[in-house]
Amino acid sequence: MTVQAVILFVIYFSILIGGAGKLNSISIYFPAVTEILTYFIASVLYFGISSEYKNNKLMRLAWVFLGMNVLISMGRSLVELPFWNSVWEGYYSSGQQWWVHQVVILIANSFLLLGLSVMGLAFKKSGLGFVIGLRGYIEIALILILTIVLLSTVNDPFPIGLIILSIAAMASVILHKMALQMGGGKLAVALRLLTLYTLMRATFVLIEHSIGLNDLERRQNIDILMVIDLIVWRFVPWIAALAAAYRAELTVHAQTELKRQRNFGSAPVSTGV
Repeated sequence: MTVQAVILFVIYFSILIGGAGKLNSISIYFPAVTEILTYFIASVLYFGISSEYKNNKLMRLAWVFLGMNVLISMGRSLVELPFWNSVWEGYYSSGQQWWVHQVVILIANSFLLLGLSVMGLAFKKSGLGFVIGLRGYIEIALILILTIVLLSTVNDPFPIGLIILSIAAMASVILHKMALQMGGGKLAVALRLLTLYTLMRATFVLIEHSIGLNDLERRQNIDILMVIDLIVWRFVPWIAALAAAYRAELTVHAQTELKRQRNFGSAPVSTGV
């Protein structure tokens, strides 16, 4: 992740300092390929985790939905690649790329919302007594107010994607409160990372809408704001992958401990003779 960030910093700032003002092939394909690979690895981990919940249908479904989110999120980079112009005439110039991009994001965010909601329901049904608390409700209210203000001030022809992502951010707040009440442990860390992943997506989208960075023509021109935006977005798939990695590590630890206990149990007992 750090190496990727450094390489991207060099690529984008060389364009900025050189005065080209436009993304070149390297600056387009390198981050796209690394993002696609990261999301793919994350999806494999999420689907693998879902298969572990054989007796908990809700948790299995939640991890499947989250796996679909990161899998479809690969399309965010795919639809931005310039080679589509050669197979789809006028893909960029007519604005069709923007609509395809929005539909892909809408589907991905819908699966994210489903995954977080079902996971929250699964924890609630566990009977462990999770409480959202006053601070949690205040955070949810702030997200709601910010979304309403933004939708009323920004002309967005396709606001449903932003609305679903904002609802997912509210659901992630509830999940974070559950993680806090769990205390430490790999699962709690995984839930916190899922919350961070969701809030990063929501925050970056809200900022882009508020300062006009989501405009297609605007995204073709490189300046310092666009460089920062392009770099910080590349951390998002890594957070999703880290969440899955921490949860998968819990399984590895459990299997290792089980194997250790079996070996200990099968070891011959010394009689002292």
